[in-house]
Parts: sequence; C-alpha cells; structure tokens
Amino acid sequence: MPRRSKKTLLNDAKKAVAELEKRVTSESSMPSGQLRPGTALPGLGGKVPWTMQALAESYNHEMVTFVPMATVPVTINGVRVQFIEGLQVTCLKPFKDRYDNFMGSQREAIHSAAARGLNPQVGVGGLP
Repeated sequence: MPRRSKKTLLNDAKKAVAELEKRVTSESSMPSGQLRPGTALPGLGGKVPWTMQALAESYNHEMVTFVPMATVPVTINGVRVQFIEGLQVTCLKPFKDRYDNFMGSQREAIHSAAARGLNPQVGVGGLP
C-alpha cells in the first residue's frame, strides 16, 4: 500500500468529520455544523459533552441565588457545581433543585435513624 502524504491524510480526515457532522445534524433540529450536547457520535464511542452554556440555554437561563446549608457537589449531565456551606451562590435553578432534593433525602435519613434509636448526627459513627 503506498504511503499517503500528510496533506492527503488531513483532507481525508476533514471529509470524514464533515460527513459525520452531516449525518448527525441531519437527524437533529440544530443548524448544520452544530451538534447538540448528548448527541451520540457514531463510530467514535462517545457523546457530545454538555457545557454550562448549553445547560443554561436548555433551562432558559433560569437562575437562583441562595446560601447552602451544607457543602455538596451537584452534577447535571456531567457539569458539576460545588456548593459550599454558608457561601452565597447564584446558579441555574436545576442545580438548586437537585441540591434541595439531596438535602431533603438527608433530613429523611436522619429522622428515620432517630426513629429507630440510632444516632442521627451527621458524621458520627466513623472509625475511632
């Protein structure tokens, strides 16, 4: 098999990427040349990653400001926000909603443990 030049290889790669984008975008509602986050990349074994900007657009830029009562990381579609106890934060509403769900689960777990006679203090009971 004859060796191909770098220029030929580069042109072939550009054609392959253009064809892939054409196939994927023809199945989506996005303008040509743009791939939506979460879109599977056939033959590449992955998906287009989400970004904070893409999440903001997806959730209509709805923001909330609050002061977390606990330090908790919250991840949505691979995008992570770290909430720090006592530090005011402004974030997309879905991150706050997930934080609230987590905190509600924590409260339920503490009440359930207390009802069974267990020590409900968070962080208690580790190794000495």
